[in-house]
Formats: sequence, structure tokens, C-alpha cells
Amino acid sequence: STTDVEEVLRKVSVVHGTNFELIGFDACLMAMVEVMYELRKCGSYCVASQIVEPGDGWAYDDFLASLTSKPEMNGAQLGKEIVRSFTQSYDETNECTFDPFALNSTTLCCVDLSKMEKLGNAINNLGYSLAEKGKKARDVALGVTISTQHCGVIAQTEPTVLLAMTAHRDLIHFAKNVKKFYDSDFIIPQLANKVIKYAEAAIVSFDKLDASPLGSVKNATGLSIYVPCLAVDGTYGELELGKGSWRKFLDYLEATPSERREILEFMTGKASLTKVSNFNRLHGE
Repeated sequence: STTDVEEVLRKVSVVHGTNFELIGFDACLMAMVEVMYELRKCGSYCVASQIVEPGDGWAYDDFLASLTSKPEMNGAQLGKEIVRSFTQSYDETNECTFDPFALNSTTLCCVDLSKMEKLGNAINNLGYSLAEKGKKARDVALGVTISTQHCGVIAQTEPTVLLAMTAHRDLIHFAKNVKKFYDSDFIIPQLANKVIKYAEAAIVSFDKLDASPLGSVKNATGLSIYVPCLAVDGTYGELELGKGSWRKFLDYLEATPSERREILEFMTGKASLTKVSNFNRLHGE
């Protein structure tokens, strides 16, 4: 789990008397603000992908050659090399992810972990204010969510996996949609601007390929955040960000029992056209 990773890295840092210069996830779906916030005291920089990575992973031969030729480079410099070489390698081979909904798409981001504290505070402040808008504004919050860039996996055989993975949304795109949907509000757009400001400051390097005919990562900007329209995962509260006011917003957004029932019926093939429409409304797909 993410908390296990943090515990191990923190203990190793204590033993060696120094934090990691660079933490890297050559894995799928790890460029989430929750992950970065969890690791903010373990290292200086982190590299990860918002979406499903291609099977061949990172271009080690390329960026390690750069490191060999310049071993004094810091985490930010090496992170930039990893991002560059990764994108370039798949741009040249045109062999990207196997996910049919993200065909020929990649994302990779290098993040400055020292910026996570301010970003986490901004996210919690925005989440608290959104949740305080009351039940009448819940449809607006749903509209924000389903209009935001999806960064998960939407082609899975197991319904539970599908529902879990559709919770990954691009953070900056989410904040921009908040500004658009709440444009008449005095406070919320200002809070969304702070999220955008601190997120952009945290992103050292970001690159993507979007050769998919579906434009699957059109609005991806580097960092995702957990925004489920259904039930919040029970382990989310174990994360540091999950203990703050962002969780208050997720609980506010959570689907009603009747909405969940309709979605599950849709997933098992028992849904009417009306229920399919409701599922699409909730997930934006």
C-alpha cells in the first residue's frame, strides 16, 4: 500500500541519515497528489505516470547514460531526463499502452515534493468550501467531476476495478472546472486558483503523448487526485491527505444508495437506457 511504501522509505532515510534525492514509480497510475503528499518527507523529487504505462516501462538505457555522463545531477535534473527519455522512446516506436481507451498515450511527471505541503493545504481548503455549499449544489460538484480529465482505467473486466479506477481525475483540470462551474461564487474560484498555483509550482517536468483518436489525455497536466462519484474507498482515510478536509468533499459527493444500485445494475447488464444514461452522467464516459 501507499502507507507501506512511505513507512519503508522513511525508515531507510532515518538509517542513512538523509532523504532520497529521487523516488520513481515505473508503474501505472501513481502520479497522484495523495501519493506525493504521503512521500513529501521521504525525498526531494518523485517521478510517476498518471495513466497506465506501456509494458516496456521507462527508457533506462537512455536516462542512465545521461546520469553516467553527468553523475553530479540532482533529482530534478535526473527526473527531467526520465520524463524526456520516456516520452521520446514511445514517440519513436509508436508502441504505447495496451489500454484500448488510452491507445498511443503516455504521461510522465517529475514533482518537487517540497511543494506538497502547500498544495495539500490548498486542496483541503477547496474541499472544505465545496462541501459547505450544501445539498442543492451537489449536482454542480458532480458536473465538475464528470467534466474533468479522466486518468484511470475504464476498460476492465471486473466491475469493482472499473469503478475504482474511474476515480482518478486530473488535479489542475479539476480546479479549472471548479472555477468555471462556480464562477458566480466569491470564495471558491480563489481557492481553486491557489490549487492551480501550487500544483503548477510543484511540477518540475511533464510530458505526454496523445496520439489516441479518443484524445484520452488531452487535458492531463501531470498530477491526478482521487474523486470517486461512488463510495469512497475504506482505506482512503489511512492516507495523510485522506485525513483532511478533502475527504469531507468526497463524502459530500458520494453517490446515494439508489444511484449506486443503478450503476451496479448497469455493470451487470440489467440496466435500462435511463440507468445507462445516469451512469454516464455520473462518470462522464
